[in-house]
Amino acid sequence: MSVLSWNIRGLGSESKSSWCRKLKAENEIGFILIQETQFESLERVNVNRFWGRGDMEFEHVDASGRSGGLISMWNPRLFVKESVVKDRNFLVVSGYLKEDGRRITLINVYCPQRLNDKCVVWEQLKSIITEDGGFWIVGGDFNSVRDSVERRNSNFNRLDSEAFNEFIEDAGLV
Repeated sequence: MSVLSWNIRGLGSESKSSWCRKLKAENEIGFILIQETQFESLERVNVNRFWGRGDMEFEHVDASGRSGGLISMWNPRLFVKESVVKDRNFLVVSGYLKEDGRRITLINVYCPQRLNDKCVVWEQLKSIITEDGGFWIVGGDFNSVRDSVERRNSNFNRLDSEAFNEFIEDAGLV
């Protein structure tokens, strides 16, 4: 199953939804993780415009003001949801693949800016991930980079990078 993860920086524009639909169709994407919706409520938002044709289910975490907000969408013909965990900074959707019954958990992440706050989120995620030996896909915006070459037009924070790399290693992520 192909997965698309995208920090959308606001759901508003039609060009974003058409771009997302096009990517989904061209790459046979079965699961979409969207960060930074910037919507406090999805009550009046047509989430299906990002998916396009075909069956779709979704879960979401509302933004706090204009900060954050997460949507996870999937094809229910490929993936069956069994449980959901919602937090201001992450959305965990667990279930199984219809094709082979394999258990899989997808985590959609939008981390805060401050290192101390990121570390709290990373500890929560490590706890969730290490509780279960299943198959995991973790995507999103961690507001961190692993190496200085990944940082463009902004300052590189070595301590942040070291903490992020430590989280990745401790959680057993690749």
